[in-house]
Amino acid sequence: MKKAIFIGTMGLFLAQLSFSAFGSELSPSTDFERGFYSVASVEVTGVDDQNFEIGSLGLSTLVDVPSGVPELDEAELVLDQIIRMGKKVWKVVEAGRPVVNVNTMLSHALPQGAAHWSQFSGWKNPVTRSYRMVCKNAYGMEVIQFEWRVQFTPGGGLDGKGQYLANVSIVPSSVYVAWGFTFNADAGMNLVTNAGSSANPLAAAELVLHWKASSVMSHYENTMSYYVRGDGQFKDLSGAR
Repeated sequence: MKKAIFIGTMGLFLAQLSFSAFGSELSPSTDFERGFYSVASVEVTGVDDQNFEIGSLGLSTLVDVPSGVPELDEAELVLDQIIRMGKKVWKVVEAGRPVVNVNTMLSHALPQGAAHWSQFSGWKNPVTRSYRMVCKNAYGMEVIQFEWRVQFTPGGGLDGKGQYLANVSIVPSSVYVAWGFTFNADAGMNLVTNAGSSANPLAAAELVLHWKASSVMSHYENTMSYYVRGDGQFKDLSGAR
């Protein structure tokens, strides 16, 4: 079951603008053209939740320990000082095309001094939440469609201590952009904290997804925020669930 969580409405901008496409100039001059090339409404819906194994995602290579990673030195670990490892910001959609190299879109929340998340044990099944965004023009036509997943692997610890986060990411599922519109999106892990105690740390992180939709007639952008924890808890800070 889908649940609408955000609807925005924009006015039409009637400035005399033009753009180049396939070597020709197009300047919306009629009411129909101005209505067609507008972003009149935006709707974001949450898709049914799905939790599934890494293997079914086709991401089995992510569990490999990369070459050159040193053995874990427990003496150098500071379990309650949780830091971000991996990417801080990554492209999700660029020029209307999904970025499909998932290995470049991962971040981890691990204790200071850790070499790599795979050196911990007790990881739980990945958690995912799926979303869909639709932009419509003034005539109700769907001119931009974008689907994405928020996913993370919780629960890894060391000798029964701590619950950390691995493979935290926002990845595209599908993108459709009508001719005459542009769409870009990027994501990142902004904040990493310890939601537990010094003796039993609990990694927590805030993720953001920022996207921009535009045409010669209008421009729209929005930021979605999500909160994930090492015990598997997920919260949509944008108000969905």
